[in-house]
Amino acid sequence: MAGHTILVLNSPTARHLTLLDRLPPESRVVAGDTAEAFIQAAPEADILLVGAVARPVVEEVWAMAPRIQWVHSMWAGLETLLFPRSSRAM
Repeated sequence: MAGHTILVLNSPTARHLTLLDRLPPESRVVAGDTAEAFIQAAPEADILLVGAVARPVVEEVWAMAPRIQWVHSMWAGLETLLFPRSSRAM
């Protein structure tokens, strides 16, 4: 079974991200708080986990990651996360 590539938009040193160590070993987790951190992994990513980053970073990463199937927010409420291009058909 192939693993998932998960882009974690958050400071890579955030303590709560250690919970991701419980994911299956075939999962690839790439964490960062700038769009540049995701240049290599974004094209193959299928999951976007949005934490403490500014919305422009989310928009940049979204544009680089055409295969995203699941977006998960660490915070309640998505109204500040949505933007016109985020409604692309999946």
